[in-house]
Amino acid sequence: MDQNTIALLQVIAALVQGFAALAVIPITFYAALKGADRGAQKAYELNELAAQDRERREQAKQRKQIQEQISSLRLLLSLEIRQNLKGLEWLRNNLVEMLGDEKEQYYKRRGIPIESDEAYQWFELRQRFISSYMPDWSHRFWYGQQSSHMLPVALQ
Repeated sequence: MDQNTIALLQVIAALVQGFAALAVIPITFYAALKGADRGAQKAYELNELAAQDRERREQAKQRKQIQEQISSLRLLLSLEIRQNLKGLEWLRNNLVEMLGDEKEQYYKRRGIPIESDEAYQWFELRQRFISSYMPDWSHRFWYGQQSSHMLPVALQ
């Protein structure tokens, strides 16, 4: 082969390589853009899933915290009610000791007719209850929680 033919073949080879490079560059660019788009889309989806997971965990944490607050509030109210009932039980158990026996003349002086022993006992017990010392009735926890939004939820 002569020098001109070799030179011509080299020029043709260089032109083919140039066209091939020109053809491959847009294809490579398109493939890179598609890969980047898929990667960004996957990253976005993973980010959304992570955000949803964080939100679910936060909601579960808030629900647990609310349940603990409700349990605490119920316990406080229960203790207050139990203490109030203990005071009433003390009053009932010590009613006769506190007041002693009342006389029938007490009722007759006030013009209250007592027809039977049963009616007399009924009236006497109620009169003792009305005139007796009542233990302190506590409302501290109840009043402390009235402005709270938790009170209606806790009482459901």
